[in-house]
Amino acid sequence: MGWIHRRWDNLRTLWKDRYKRDMSDSVSDQNLGSLHSLADYPFTLIDVGAGGGINRRRWGRFRNLTVIGFEPDEREFTKLKNTERHRWFQVALYGSEGVFDLNVTRYQTNTSLLEPNLELIQKLNMPLSYFDILRKVPLRCRSLDALCREYSLVPHVIKLDTQGTEVDILKGGEKCLRRSIFAVEAEVEFLPFYKNQALFTDVHNYLSGLGFQLMDYLNPVRIRGRDYGCGRGTPSHLLSADALYFKSPSYRVRQMVPDLGPQVAHHLRHLQCLPIHKWRKVRDFLTRFKILRSLGKRLKWYLIPV
Repeated sequence: MGWIHRRWDNLRTLWKDRYKRDMSDSVSDQNLGSLHSLADYPFTLIDVGAGGGINRRRWGRFRNLTVIGFEPDEREFTKLKNTERHRWFQVALYGSEGVFDLNVTRYQTNTSLLEPNLELIQKLNMPLSYFDILRKVPLRCRSLDALCREYSLVPHVIKLDTQGTEVDILKGGEKCLRRSIFAVEAEVEFLPFYKNQALFTDVHNYLSGLGFQLMDYLNPVRIRGRDYGCGRGTPSHLLSADALYFKSPSYRVRQMVPDLGPQVAHHLRHLQCLPIHKWRKVRDFLTRFKILRSLGKRLKWYLIPV
């Protein structure tokens, strides 16, 4: 079997060299330098529903990342520790200021300001005990805009995992979304697990109206419902996924947000001005080899023509 691995390594090196050679005309040293400088820029990530922390694989590449987290559930909040670059608040974010009841469920990740939709949960053959409301805890809720104003925060990225209240929280931070936030990672649901909750279409329509574009779906969760049986190969419901949105470069450059800093706008302008017509050459090269098609998808060259 050793000869197979050696041959594969040789082919992989050959493909890598050809790919770099063809890419050299499209990506200049100046563009790559902008990417490296962007990774060193001091970003602030707002983590709403901070239980479990952030995805280090996704956001860890920003070397000067500061995380500001909000987690109202005491069971998860006690696991979080403040450090120089991590600051946690035991407070709930919502679309408006006021006192609301937090429905603390037996299974911690199902805790929400909204009541569970038991009829749908039973139809999907999920354990109802996971959604048992153990107690209702009155919580003082704040809006993101109000907290950022009070603590002089300038967020650049926001991550949401709040079981159905994502749109309300985003609306409470609309000023930040318009001024400084350029990326949103939100858990979106396709079925109403909670009463009066926002679904994917609500989140997508709201963020699209603010100039954000859907770039990827991550961590899809599926379940076989009672209607379809439980045999192998039976269809399943798509329950939820993590949707990743970025504000389009052309929109961002037109805004020229002072809070984000002229340096970031400078980088985005360079990325936007990549020679789009030369990417056809790269695309044609990738289609010659099936293995490189998946490589191209992994690299995720998102290009937005002006």
